[in-house]
Amino acid sequence: MAQALRLSPVRGLGLLAGGLLAFALIQALVDRPVVPTSDAAAPAREVWGPPDYAAALEVLERDIAREQARVAADPAAWMPQESLAMVYHARGQLTGSHADHAVALDAADAARAGAPAIGGPVLARAIVSLSMHRNAVAAEEVARIERFAIAPQPADLAEAEAIRGDVALYAGRYAEALGHYQAADGAARSPGSLVRLADWHRHMGDFDQARSLLEAGLADKAGITPWMRAGYLLQLGAVDLQSGDWPDAERRFADADAAFPGWWLVKAHLGQMAAVRGDFIAAEALYLEAQRGGERPSVMDALAALYHAMGKSDEAAALEARTSA
Repeated sequence: MAQALRLSPVRGLGLLAGGLLAFALIQALVDRPVVPTSDAAAPAREVWGPPDYAAALEVLERDIAREQARVAADPAAWMPQESLAMVYHARGQLTGSHADHAVALDAADAARAGAPAIGGPVLARAIVSLSMHRNAVAAEEVARIERFAIAPQPADLAEAEAIRGDVALYAGRYAEALGHYQAADGAARSPGSLVRLADWHRHMGDFDQARSLLEAGLADKAGITPWMRAGYLLQLGAVDLQSGDWPDAERRFADADAAFPGWWLVKAHLGQMAAVRGDFIAAEALYLEAQRGGERPSVMDALAALYHAMGKSDEAAALEARTSA
């Protein structure tokens, strides 16, 4: 069995772990509508958010430069550090960069150090901490909300409740996690609450309910960005994949590629599907495209597994060494 797993061309992807995709951050990516609809038969409207990966990266790099300047202008202030943490985290979610997540964590910790104990960067530090597996810190942060002198906005309270659900889920307390997710969704429905609930039902094997929730999110055509649309489609593909419907999974991944062109994460999923179909040449090309522009261990590990299946042991060993590093 160990040898069979080692030779699996899709070993180690783990690309949808958690399933959250930082939708709360994605909503903050852009401050204006950018492209008209491509459907000539549809009523004219504008879609907000960058239309593709390259444009989204450009927006985030602009935002990082702005927030770095704000921090440099007032190093002792905690709010610029909070904003810097959020934009670095968003770029890390987009690119898969571990370095960006580490910088985001440093900025969130700096914001906490300069903020009041019952205020400050509560949600930002909780979100960044979760991405770095500091779940206890995330729980500690959202607990501060209960002591705020001024009641937070409903959306912030809902996000705090959802983060409590994340902490419970990762600890294996599934019933508790569901209660938190349902409470968050009831307080303020958002892409984040829909994806969390869908992910919970997927893990429980309730694929129909998972699909229903994700399709409800997709139905909000004017309220989601292209990146968010691609994220929903990836999640739907993950449901199809887990339920054994591989053709539909590949179709969802192709739709995600069309919705938000250039995203490495979609290319990696398409590579996975090519690998399970036995088209190793196409899978290799897609994995290499997904790896371009960054060191992404999950993609490198999947490509190494593919090389093992192709009999390219030297190439596989070299990739495994880089992944370990």
